[in-house]
Amino acid sequence: MEMQQPLQTFRLFNGLSQSDIDIIARLLQTRQYNAGAYLCLQGDAADTLFLIESGSVEVMQRVSDETSVRLAIRQEGDSIGEMTLIDDALRFASVRCLEPVRAKLLSRRDLNTLIDTCPGLFIHIMMNILREISLRLREKDRLSGSALFGRN
Repeated sequence: MEMQQPLQTFRLFNGLSQSDIDIIARLLQTRQYNAGAYLCLQGDAADTLFLIESGSVEVMQRVSDETSVRLAIRQEGDSIGEMTLIDDALRFASVRCLEPVRAKLLSRRDLNTLIDTCPGLFIHIMMNILREISLRLREKDRLSGSALFGRN
C-alpha cells in the first residue's frame, strides 16, 4: 500500500495545528492520474489547487500552435494552481503527469467556506499561498537575471 503524503508536509499548510489540518482534510478530494494524463490545460477555467501526494508532473506553457515550453517540474509534496485560489483568470499553463500521480484537490469554493466558519484558518492558508507564489516569483527572477547577465 502506497503511503500518503501528510498534509503538514505541504508548505501551504505550514504552521497549522492538527485540528486545522483535520478541517482542511475534510475539504480535499483525492484523484489518481495515469502517466501522460493532464491535471489541467492552459486556457481552461480554473478553480482547483492540486497537492501532489505521489508522482511528478511537468508544467508546460504553449507559446505557439507548435511549441510548448516546460516551466517547471513539480513532485511529491509540491502544490500547483495557487493562483487559481486568488484570481478568476484562466489556467496559465498545462500540467501533465510524467508518471502516475495521486493528488489532493482543493477547490476555491471549498476554501472560501472557511471565510465564515474559520476566518483565521482561511487567512493563514492564504498567507501561505502568497508566500509560495512569492517564493516562485523570486526564483523566476533569479533565473531570469542569471540568463540575462550570466550570473547565478
